[in-house]
Amino acid sequence: MPITYKLIQIKNDKIPSMNGKWYARAVVNGILKTSDLASKIQERCTVTTPDILAVVSALVSEIREGLLAGMQVNIESLGTFRIGLKCRSVLEAKDFSIQKDLQSAHVIFNPIWTVNNKKHINTMLTGCKFQEMGNYDKPVKETDQPAAQTQPAA
Repeated sequence: MPITYKLIQIKNDKIPSMNGKWYARAVVNGILKTSDLASKIQERCTVTTPDILAVVSALVSEIREGLLAGMQVNIESLGTFRIGLKCRSVLEAKDFSIQKDLQSAHVIFNPIWTVNNKKHINTMLTGCKFQEMGNYDKPVKETDQPAAQTQPAA
């Protein structure tokens, strides 16, 4: 099944050189919840849905505990989790105060990847195909516009 995308125009006056340019954005085609995943996994093996849900719940708890202990959590074949911080900058190290300058903590997830032809490739997306979304207000490309009618010179 291909990944669906649609074209979006950048509207950002803060970066004038980017304003008005176009890029592709992946379209979400639905939500696959934990219970849905558990049902699908149950069909592939002998583990039952309640057992899968219990393991996933315990996994989430252990990832949290590892992160709170300052560890990077590596789940082979999936990726790594670690803590990131958003802070205000200060001119001198002595002026930094965690209470005053820490804005938030967040989790950073890096999916597993490999190197192929000097390119980093997310192994979960290897071999994916793409198709443009149908039924949206597509931008008109220059090649899609009808040729202008010209009058012969007199």
